[in-house]
Amino acid sequence: RFDVNMSRKSESAWSQLALHEKMLRSESISKQCASLVSMTRLIQDNPQDSLLINTAALKLADLFKNTTNNLRVFIYKFYRDLKSEMAIALNQNEMILRIEGLLNSNDVIARSITIQTLGTLAPYLANRTDLHHKIFMALRSTYPLEVEAAFSAVQSIAPLSSKFTQLILNEKQIFFDVEESRLVESSSTLKTLTSLASNPSNVTIVFEIALTFLDRGQDRGENYLVEVLSMICQISEGTSVVIHQAKDILLWFSRGDHPERVRCFSINQLTN
Repeated sequence: RFDVNMSRKSESAWSQLALHEKMLRSESISKQCASLVSMTRLIQDNPQDSLLINTAALKLADLFKNTTNNLRVFIYKFYRDLKSEMAIALNQNEMILRIEGLLNSNDVIARSITIQTLGTLAPYLANRTDLHHKIFMALRSTYPLEVEAAFSAVQSIAPLSSKFTQLILNEKQIFFDVEESRLVESSSTLKTLTSLASNPSNVTIVFEIALTFLDRGQDRGENYLVEVLSMICQISEGTSVVIHQAKDILLWFSRGDHPERVRCFSINQLTN
């Protein structure tokens, strides 16, 4: 009876997938978006059906190439919300192949959504040096949306790929350029740097970048200084490499005529 019930459930799931695929061909954007939301739930309800997951993911990868940016956002959310389910899909490389072509688009919005979508497939990009380079080049974009998307992808890929991390850190000037241009929020830059320090061997160089931010950012206000100090505390925690330097920095900022919020933050970190 158990096998029969499982078989019926599987048949129902495939019937639902066929229905959702038909809705995706609708001219109604609302129906297309609703279909993608329902497909996400369908996969979540059948997390062990690798063939169903693979079929749905490949169909959406195909659609990604030839649809509107609005629908691409929903496809991105499909991959984002189903990261764990994608692990048992049969053709992750084929998904990536179908999606990555839009990195060459003249449409900056399409490129940005593509970069973010590839970021959701980070476990399968560890050795894709060609895509590493394209995502790295997006960090040099003059469009804030594209830089933000590239930062998001870096945060996902860097902890999984030492090759990618090394590529980024070999060109560390890019972080100073982004900060100076203020194309994106500093919090995005700092979060990205923190992800690069997930490998203990990179803590020292990320720490040095943060020190430069502190030195150059004295006139950027107390919120910025606290953000950088918070990042320094985070990357130095649990490692003996820079912990003593981090404490010296906090001690210095806890004294003198530094802004009150900066002094309070530093004191709290030293006493906790």
